[in-house]
Amino acid sequence: MAGCRRVGVVAGLLLAPTWACAGAAPGCDAAVGEWSWFTGGVVSIANDNSLKYNGATLGSWKCSDAGHGVLTLHWNPTGLSDVVSLSTDGNGIAGKNEIGTQVWGKRLGQPAQPVRMAASRVSSSEPRLQPPRVLAPKQFHYDPGIERLFQQGAARCDLDSNAGCAEAFGPLQQAAERGHARAQALLGNMYRGGHGVPKNLQRAAYWYGKAAAQGHRGAAFNLGDMYESGDGLPVDFNKAAANYDVSARQGFPEAQFALGIEYEFGQGVPRSRTMAIFWLGQAASQGDGQAHWIMDFLRSSTTPHFQTPAQLGNWMDQQVAQWMHSNGGQAGPSAGGSAPSSGGGGGCGQYSNPTACNAYKSGATWAADRLQNGESPPSEQSWYTH
Repeated sequence: MAGCRRVGVVAGLLLAPTWACAGAAPGCDAAVGEWSWFTGGVVSIANDNSLKYNGATLGSWKCSDAGHGVLTLHWNPTGLSDVVSLSTDGNGIAGKNEIGTQVWGKRLGQPAQPVRMAASRVSSSEPRLQPPRVLAPKQFHYDPGIERLFQQGAARCDLDSNAGCAEAFGPLQQAAERGHARAQALLGNMYRGGHGVPKNLQRAAYWYGKAAAQGHRGAAFNLGDMYESGDGLPVDFNKAAANYDVSARQGFPEAQFALGIEYEFGQGVPRSRTMAIFWLGQAASQGDGQAHWIMDFLRSSTTPHFQTPAQLGNWMDQQVAQWMHSNGGQAGPSAGGSAPSSGGGGGCGQYSNPTACNAYKSGATWAADRLQNGESPPSEQSWYTH
């Protein structure tokens, strides 16, 4: 296609083909108007350079490249800026912000002024993602001497009680320094939790990174969790999602759950309910009841698109409460027909942690146990923080 280049491949994801064509883009003024935004709301780009979301002024915009129809949308609440481009027909707008999250919108009504048409394929503003193939966990094979060091250390250290972890550190470090991925991942756990060694999040991230680089799925998940939560590392949703993806593709259920949530809210990946349902389904197929419950709601056409996990969690709780009220107080099915077990009614049962109590009241005793014991990742904690 003369004068055009193909764009749209981001971090290995299959996006809908997008064509950028020289001289075909409309000017920035053509963006003035209302847009159905990927988050489910309506964005208004006004002539006075103000930026509104659902009628509330939340930022401003400027023209970054009039010749190519490129705008910068600055959002005051988050401090983030979206760099977006108009499609050649002026009815689509798409781009990403500085942390790499894909954003897009579709025009409501007609453009404020005519736009130039080009004899080229018009881009789709919403990404079409291809669910990947989930593989078996990677197998590691090492020199018998290195493997023996790992086995000696791993057999000594009980992470639950800390028993033997100090004595295990020596052989584990030797194995890790000689490239043993499982030893590297275990050292990461020890440093992150202070098991047998002083707690050191930087060292934990270092060893997780070494193991993840070799394809260790548990280490990749833990490194992603550190990036998402800011636990010893700068918050970086792109790196969190990338590590979750490495782990999820090897069948690690915690990573599959986390990646499903990332897709639902567009954190580090393009927002896609289809992909969210896919990954939550993968986790649910391995017995994650919470993933199955959330997936059921997302599969329902009546479930809105929310900005945060807490908003969706609150809405789900309301649906369950309404169902129980209309059925004499008995726990009933979620949006997709599965029934969360009724937990604690008005009390918190054995759960003293407020977030665990919220999970218990929602019937998610599997999550309540993890929250009570401090074993829940941030992506799960946010569901039950009301």
